[in-house]
Amino acid sequence: MRLLAEKIAADISKSRSVTLDAKNISSLGAAEAGDVRIALEAELAKRNVRVVSFASTSAATVPGENTEIRLTLSEGAEGYVWVAEIRNPPHDLLHELQGDSATGEATVEIVSAPKAKQDVQKVRGAAVIEKKLVWTQPQKILDFAVSQKIGTQEATLWILEPERLAFYGDAGGQWQFDRAISITHSAPWPRDVHAQVDASDGVISLPSMQCVLRAAGTGDTVYKGDTTGSQMLQCTATRAQSAKETALSLNGLTGGGDALQLDTQCEGSPLILSPGSGDWTQPDSIQAFLAADGRAAPSGNAVETPGPVTAFYAQGAEGGARAVVHNLQTGDYEAYFVSASCSR
Repeated sequence: MRLLAEKIAADISKSRSVTLDAKNISSLGAAEAGDVRIALEAELAKRNVRVVSFASTSAATVPGENTEIRLTLSEGAEGYVWVAEIRNPPHDLLHELQGDSATGEATVEIVSAPKAKQDVQKVRGAAVIEKKLVWTQPQKILDFAVSQKIGTQEATLWILEPERLAFYGDAGGQWQFDRAISITHSAPWPRDVHAQVDASDGVISLPSMQCVLRAAGTGDTVYKGDTTGSQMLQCTATRAQSAKETALSLNGLTGGGDALQLDTQCEGSPLILSPGSGDWTQPDSIQAFLAADGRAAPSGNAVETPGPVTAFYAQGAEGGARAVVHNLQTGDYEAYFVSASCSR
């Protein structure tokens, strides 16, 4: 990192303030890539080069006076490759406006970095993530579950939508619509509504209310793993926290806020799954982390999703997680079971 900082400092013209945009296309996890950027900023600071944020460049400096650095973290067969594109501000703004290519030219610096020995050793114990598509539909999905009737092989798919709970039966390996129960609520749902299904007890947790599956007209709870018969949702107000508010949070975890700790362990460390931290207009990913000493480090390769993960809940005794993804290409909502294991 010292060598790359020296090359960048030598390429910078009169400006000693730079903006730094980093892109990671290597096998490094988000936390490790962040450490590389921090290390580069520290080495640049030793050479009196100050990294300023993009937000501050418009307010605290004159546009065109900062050097732009675009850092790409990649790798080859023998190690990592750091590529820095340095674009100095034009010496004459008039020339820039006139399209003079002699000003504001980019310089590219490339350095290699060997992979640490521990990176090779971690491969054996790295987490492996798998996702299985369960259901897809145009309507928004808040959560889903699959239950099995006690003593039988009859399975039922639960799809929780903002206004109803739909049930689908297994018909020759395909889910076939059975029926739906409307969800009555006095106030409009928040724009970013989140809800959760507990199929084991027939309980639906919604914003400020909880609903229980009961026999229609009797008030008696009849759900014992059986969704057949005439039923209704009996809802009561509640102040319980949603799953979003009680999501696991560990120091050093750089993924999204929905981190889930599993019973599975790798190398004696608890395994954690977490979606990314992008907004709802971008594709997402699900990354595994290993927790140790109150910190979490990425493990294995992330699994890409075709859109943002809008819901992410633990799968209970079965392990893994349930993920709902909004596919940006089709516009559909997709329900996935996500599992993680430790490679040997």
